[in-house]
Amino acid sequence: MTNLSNLVVDPSRLEETMAENDCESEGTQRMLELMRNSKFEVMRVYLPDAGSSDNCEWVDIGHAQYANRAEEAIVKVDREYLSHLMAKHSRLHIYHFHPSAYFTKCTDKITCGGLPVPTTPDKTSEDALISNLRYSMPSPNDIAFMMDISRQFDQHGHVRGIMRHRVITPYGIADYSLTKQGMERLKDLGMEGEKGRFGFDTYIKVRISYALLEIGEIIKSNPHDILGTLKELAGKLSNEYVIVTYTPF
Repeated sequence: MTNLSNLVVDPSRLEETMAENDCESEGTQRMLELMRNSKFEVMRVYLPDAGSSDNCEWVDIGHAQYANRAEEAIVKVDREYLSHLMAKHSRLHIYHFHPSAYFTKCTDKITCGGLPVPTTPDKTSEDALISNLRYSMPSPNDIAFMMDISRQFDQHGHVRGIMRHRVITPYGIADYSLTKQGMERLKDLGMEGEKGRFGFDTYIKVRISYALLEIGEIIKSNPHDILGTLKELAGKLSNEYVIVTYTPF
């Protein structure tokens, strides 16, 4: 049975799916190792144009982390330094992880299907499975942060710039971004909204929250297929404004 303590990701697998070179792949592997023992989220930026694999540059932009329960976990971002990075670089890959402490460990290797999640039909296990799948996706707040930072990146005049947002989980990596239509909509409406009206970020957060409520139905259409469920769930979170993809390890 694969579990969180012995999960090893082949760097070449990461490179094939999303990492651009050994530097990004190895940095992601280090974040995976940290994820196993951390009680709070960590956020780092990979700078693709800062050098080569021999001159690798990752920057930690998180500070003042706090965690009690998963739903209370907080990582504050050094926004001033991130703004400095956006002014200096036209390509940024922003990573954070959801710690393994968020996820329910599996003790039954027969019903686990080789993954550290419960798949048995009783209510407790089903609730735990739903929780694990939810934490495998970017949260509504993750999406809202991505939108805000994307707007700021655009304001730096990076017409051909690239910013990627990724969350690392025990089963793979979720990649999420605004579509072209979403970026245009964000420019028109802004994040804050007008008097008494919801901002665009609130509208998107509500849509994402409703999509996450469909996990139970998605599980039924993918019995004992956790990876299939994750891919379908990513599709449910996607809409005309936001796109989410999930790459399993």
